[in-house]
Amino acid sequence: MWKNKNINLEGENMSGKIKKKLPVILVCISMFVVFSGIILTLMCTTGLTEIPALYNVRKEETANKENKAVGDNGEALVSASATEGNDVADEDGEKDNDILAGYCTFYDYVVAPYRGAKYKPGFKELASLSINTASNYANDGRDKLTVGTKNQNYKKNRYSCNVNGLDVNTCIYYNDGKYKTTGTFDGTKKEYYNASQGIIKGLDKEDYRRVIFNVDEPGLFSDEAKTGKTVIKDYKLIFKKDDNGNRSSTYTLDYVLSPKGNKTQAGDSFFPLNDSSSHVPDCGYNSADGNKGTNYYFGMRYDVEFALNGYDDDLVYKFTGDDDLWVFLDGELVLDLGGIHSECGGDVDLWQTGPLADELVKAGNDKSEVDQHKKHIITVLYMERGGNLSNCNMKFTVPDTARIITIDDYDVNKTVTLNDWEDRTYDISLTASLKDTDGVILKDITNVAVRDYIDNRFNIIDDEGNIVITDAEYAKNHSGYVCISQAGMNTASGGNIGYDEEKNMIYVEWLDQTVTSLSSNADISSGSNAADDEKYGWKKVIKVKADPHYAGGNNVTTNGGESGVIIDGKFKEFPKPAVNVRTLPLIKNTEDVIFYGDSLEEAGDKSEILNKILETNGCTISEDGTKLSSEDFTVLWYKDDKPVNESELACIAPDDDTSYKIKVKYGVSRVGENDSCTKNTKGYIADEILYNKEKDINNDVYDYALYTIHVVKGQLDITKCIDRQYTDNRIIRANQTYVFKIEQFGYKEDVKDELIAVYYQPVSFDANGDVVQKTAVISGLKKGFYTVSEDTDWTLEYKLSEKSDNYSKNDNSGSEEASDIFIGETIIKADYANDIRPQFYGLDSVRYGLWADGEPAQTVFTNKKDSGWKWLSDAALAVNRFIGKNEKQQ
Repeated sequence: MWKNKNINLEGENMSGKIKKKLPVILVCISMFVVFSGIILTLMCTTGLTEIPALYNVRKEETANKENKAVGDNGEALVSASATEGNDVADEDGEKDNDILAGYCTFYDYVVAPYRGAKYKPGFKELASLSINTASNYANDGRDKLTVGTKNQNYKKNRYSCNVNGLDVNTCIYYNDGKYKTTGTFDGTKKEYYNASQGIIKGLDKEDYRRVIFNVDEPGLFSDEAKTGKTVIKDYKLIFKKDDNGNRSSTYTLDYVLSPKGNKTQAGDSFFPLNDSSSHVPDCGYNSADGNKGTNYYFGMRYDVEFALNGYDDDLVYKFTGDDDLWVFLDGELVLDLGGIHSECGGDVDLWQTGPLADELVKAGNDKSEVDQHKKHIITVLYMERGGNLSNCNMKFTVPDTARIITIDDYDVNKTVTLNDWEDRTYDISLTASLKDTDGVILKDITNVAVRDYIDNRFNIIDDEGNIVITDAEYAKNHSGYVCISQAGMNTASGGNIGYDEEKNMIYVEWLDQTVTSLSSNADISSGSNAADDEKYGWKKVIKVKADPHYAGGNNVTTNGGESGVIIDGKFKEFPKPAVNVRTLPLIKNTEDVIFYGDSLEEAGDKSEILNKILETNGCTISEDGTKLSSEDFTVLWYKDDKPVNESELACIAPDDDTSYKIKVKYGVSRVGENDSCTKNTKGYIADEILYNKEKDINNDVYDYALYTIHVVKGQLDITKCIDRQYTDNRIIRANQTYVFKIEQFGYKEDVKDELIAVYYQPVSFDANGDVVQKTAVISGLKKGFYTVSEDTDWTLEYKLSEKSDNYSKNDNSGSEEASDIFIGETIIKADYANDIRPQFYGLDSVRYGLWADGEPAQTVFTNKKDSGWKWLSDAALAVNRFIGKNEKQQ
């Protein structure tokens, strides 16, 4: 046994030693008494009466540390700020016990997304990417609640939502006296009549995460991934804590702290998500100028937990601001300030309203008889939905045990990283891990189901290396691809690959999985983060490749909606990480044909030009997943490296062949190196500039297509036929000349327009010859309507018996032959992709047959000699003569 050499267990020698040292002991006691008296005198004369209080505080803290109050399950009901780091100040010098801080959930909504800038080429409304797109709703017949007012939404996303006689999708300045709320936030009692109550019923009592609406809504406060919504969980709320001295505190929202360290103060101009990476251009209230502007539309949720532990004083929540605010206690709605409205206020006394009030009544209004250890949860939902001013002030008085918690019992995550930029392949990691509000749950969970829908812009790669696709024809003709309908039991990372016909999406599914706890696989004593331990939780890695029909783009999500994990019947959706995808379309040098007189505009509209110079490489899907169209591209013209405005093309009508450089931009989203999609793609960004499929003489790529335009011209043949010469007298040497008048008319949209020019063409016969048919060829003609007529005054001895042409539209139409023949009319439009050349009526096929098909315009005039004519007529050749529009009567 252990022995102490200074102690005599028998007591004899000890008493003797004490006697010897007794004088010394008495002196020490006397000095202590005198010193104590001096201290007491100083305390009385200087007012240092707080020492006992200070002692009591430290004593109470020590007692709390030794004997914490506990709830039903034995968990300590003490705020983290009250037990950890009491003497550690925050960045503003406030100590932890002066504040209440905790993470909340923000929901970033996009109301009217778009691409480009309004009134500029490439602008496109993206209504299908709005939070209010129809696919986000249950479409169960109830009125649809929207973010943003009707006017702030695109037409296809505008709905009325009538709740108790008020359209809650409009701004309510006065609710017809239907609802009065009273607020005292600043100490002054105020009455408000602008709330729209009844939008929300409450929270699901079995799962507080689920908000129950009385209307159809697009997933405003769910963690489920929805189009036009980003769920953000890394922003922190900071409340000022004022000790009320009765084991309660009043907590007043001070500011929101972003992950980047930016603060948004409570009160006016409350826009905490302006620095969020989810912030995109939104013209719901901003201008559609291509800039992000203010992030007007968002929702916020936080949950505060407390227990009474003998507390029987004020339990109050107060708010003033706009727009919607709902407060719940234990899932029951206790304060309803819903609606888009200007500043509105309201107070709620939790002893008087809600489940705690009901419990108090059952206890005979004796607060001490109410369950003192039960955990209560205050849930606050707030939305800035009106896209204008934002004002938020909130505070609450609850016991000191309050803390901000997260209503989650497990985490799921999805990350994506680039595998090969050129090959457009990516690795996707799916994880699930368990936790409670304070840390990791130390138990395994079995019978877990996981399903990940693959966005249709990507294809899953199975465990055999096959790319699983829905396009059977493509799979048949391309090695390495297999159609889902013929794939059989393909797997990816052990999960079964399936096809959801209703969603038209391929998915990977794992059933009967186990989420492994930290206790069974990780070293608890090491203090390592369970999320970083590969042995902890559940994890799978799958590979995807961009669909061959997908043109590419930036900030592209890889999974579809309803991808997630089911644990114990609770579903939690995976986040939607985004990547950048290399673009496939290219451009090519092209030769084209227009008819002389046509402007460059006649070469085709934007869609037709793109069809000629664009090499889509089989792409049919645009960046946002919709059908690829000309609206996804911007066409820029250059002449001698100087830009040519598209509006100028209608004024340019070249006389001869010419060339232009054309640049094409593909409408990808603009992202930066710090955006998460770029980080997920190792810094690669899809370029908006399309490059030529060929390389220049230096073997370098270049960013334009050489567009060569060949100008083809018209030809008119005038043939004169006579039955015989007017004389056979050999002595007479004369010519018989026939004069033809040619009128040229302009055209507008292929319809005859005003007279442009008149000129004459003679055809002569030798009086003594044997030629009875001659043709005059007129070439170099511009596109237009032409009418040919014979001036019979020159040949009185002949009568015009017949005229005809080869212009088909004059056949059986009642039109006069040789009249209004349309030289340059397009018979067959070019389709170079299918090797179809243009065909024109009236083409000079000898000179321009290399570029186009067609035949000259032909007119035939037949004359018969008047046998009764007795005079000889000689005539000189008539000279062609052009006249202007105002010389028609020459």
